[in-house]
Amino acid sequence: MLNRLTIVLLITMVSIISSLIVTFVIAEGFGNGMDAINVACAVIAPALIGPMVTWYIVGLLLKINQLEQEQRSLATFDALTGLLSRRAFLEQATHALHLAPAGQIIALAYLDIDNFKQLNEQYGHAGGDAVLKALGILLQHLIRKHDIAGRLGGEEFAIFLPAVSKDATYQILERIRCAIAQQVTVFEGQPIQYTVSIGLSLYPKSSSTQLEALITHADRALFDAKRQGKNCIALDSPTSHS
Repeated sequence: MLNRLTIVLLITMVSIISSLIVTFVIAEGFGNGMDAINVACAVIAPALIGPMVTWYIVGLLLKINQLEQEQRSLATFDALTGLLSRRAFLEQATHALHLAPAGQIIALAYLDIDNFKQLNEQYGHAGGDAVLKALGILLQHLIRKHDIAGRLGGEEFAIFLPAVSKDATYQILERIRCAIAQQVTVFEGQPIQYTVSIGLSLYPKSSSTQLEALITHADRALFDAKRQGKNCIALDSPTSHS
């Protein structure tokens, strides 16, 4: 992308050339021809006025563009964790689900930090934010390139895993669960350790498969994981009820 100074110089050069052309046309139209004074006026005026005006205007336009990019980034990514925002996650997961061929195993996992309320009470909200940020960074390193991870809100996260077998899904999520349990987040000199419960929805895609169904089953599974004692993985899908 061109910087501000380069843009201003280019606009000034175009202004000078345009001014020379207009001056030439006018002079020829009156039959006077171009002389040194006409040339000097055609060059000096835009050379002096152009940079001052365009510097302000270009700066304003670049600032507007920067703000628009920041707004798009805020709408796409969660500012604290760096993961996708809830809206962006749902949009990208829905798109990935649509692209998946029929019969391909797809999975959606819900992750919820165990006892997060007590963690906030003990270390304060800043300590809780430190944990959320650390978890976001860890998830970005542990998921596969084509997996989709997002923060849905509060201490709840989600991962969409396309093109995966049941065994591979459990291996990925178990690796994530263990890594989180072993991770120590240091906040103001205090070590914080925590765990997550994971609810998993997994089954082959069909023409009727909807993301909402995956979410519903993953939410149920998360509830089961909490009932089983937390820090574990639970499965809930149509096949698990048959």
